[in-house]
Amino acid sequence: MSCAALESYNINGVAYTVPKDATATTPDVFVCNATKILDKLHKDFTVELTTDTLDTNKDKPSYYLRNQPKSNSDATKINRFYDTMATATGTAISDSDYRKMISVIMKGANDNSETTYDTIPTSITNLTNFSDQSSEFKGIYGLNKVIEILDTKTNDLISGLTTTITADAKSGDAISKYNQRSDIKNTLQEIAYRENQIYREKFLNIILIVVGIILVGSQLTQKFFSGAGGAGGGGGLGGLFGFGVGGSGGLFSRFGGLGLGSSGRSHFDIGNLFKNSSYTLKQQ
Repeated sequence: MSCAALESYNINGVAYTVPKDATATTPDVFVCNATKILDKLHKDFTVELTTDTLDTNKDKPSYYLRNQPKSNSDATKINRFYDTMATATGTAISDSDYRKMISVIMKGANDNSETTYDTIPTSITNLTNFSDQSSEFKGIYGLNKVIEILDTKTNDLISGLTTTITADAKSGDAISKYNQRSDIKNTLQEIAYRENQIYREKFLNIILIVVGIILVGSQLTQKFFSGAGGAGGGGGLGGLFGFGVGGSGGLFSRFGGLGLGSSGRSHFDIGNLFKNSSYTLKQQ
C-alpha cells in the first residue's frame, strides 16, 4: 500500500502532507512510504503486548526484546530473550527455541530451521525503493534494507544537484553583479588592511620617540644632575648654572655667572649676565 495524495506523515515530530497532484514517483510519496515503514519497524521492536495480543504477535522482535506477559492466561512479565539464553540446552544453534528467537529478531518470522533461521529473506534482497509500504521490511534485516535504500536515494539526489554553468550563464546579469560585489569587498578589505598598517607604523614611531626622550633624559641627568657640587666645582646644579662655591664656572659663567661662582662676585647682579661676555661684539 502506497501513500496517497494529501496523506500526512511525520518527520522528527513535524507534520507533512503529500501534495494533491502527487504520483507514485513523486519524492513526497517516496518519503511518506519510508516514514510509514520506519514507524512500523519501530512499533515491531518496542510495542508492549497484553495477554490478548500476545499469541498474535509472536513474530515481532518486541516479543523477545522487552518484558512481556508470560502467556495469554498469565500476565506475569518475563524477558524471553534473557530466559531463552539462560535455559537453552546444548549448543545454542541446536536449540529450537534459540533458533526461533533469532529468526524473529532478525527477519520477523518464526523460522526454527537450522539452515535458514538466520538467513536474509530473498523477498527483500532485490528491493530498491519504497514504491509501496512493503510488508517484507521486518526485523533487523528489514531495517538494514531501509537504511540501504535511503542511502542510495540520498546519494542519487545529491549527485543530481550538481550542474554545469554554461558560458552564457557566466556572462549573465547575476554573475556580473556577484563579481562587482566581490570586487567591492576585496577593495574594502585592502583599505582596512592599509589603514591598520599605517596606524601600527604611527604607534611604533610614537613609542620610539618616547623611548628616545627617556634615553636622552637619563643621559642628561647622569651628566648634569649627578649630585656632585660644592667645592668639587664642575658637576651638579652648581656646575650647570655657575653658582657652585669655588666651582670652575657653569652654564652661565660665560655670561658673568649668577653672582655666586668663581668670578669673585658675592652678590647676585642680573647685569653681570651681559658684561664682559665673549659673545658680545663690543667690549664695555
